[in-house]
Amino acid sequence: MKKFIKVISMGLCLFIIGGCTAGKLSDIYKEEELKKEAEEVIERLNNKDYDVILNEASDELKIALPDNKLKETWEEFSKEIGKFESIAELTCAEKNGYGVVIANTIYANKKVTFTLSFNKDMKLAGINIK
Repeated sequence: MKKFIKVISMGLCLFIIGGCTAGKLSDIYKEEELKKEAEEVIERLNNKDYDVILNEASDELKIALPDNKLKETWEEFSKEIGKFESIAELTCAEKNGYGVVIANTIYANKKVTFTLSFNKDMKLAGINIK
């Protein structure tokens, strides 16, 4: 579990360094597009489509999650949370030039919060799961 958090958190370094507050979306990001992309990332994780996630991710995230790290960490983490049930809430903001989506989800054994960041090209640039 600690390894999972460490590896996934590396991908978020870009927008964590700048502080803890996020602001409203600028004209660069569209809320509905961010929500759609976040839903797709979560669906792909649940379907174990790791290659698709990484192929569409930013270069920074690809470096932070080399080889099979995403697969290894998600499969270890997902054993504890059980089967995906639903996304309860999606909240969008902008932080340090990244579009950020906080997705509160419900799994059979636990509630899980995804924090997903997207760059201006709408490529996944960071992922944190708690």
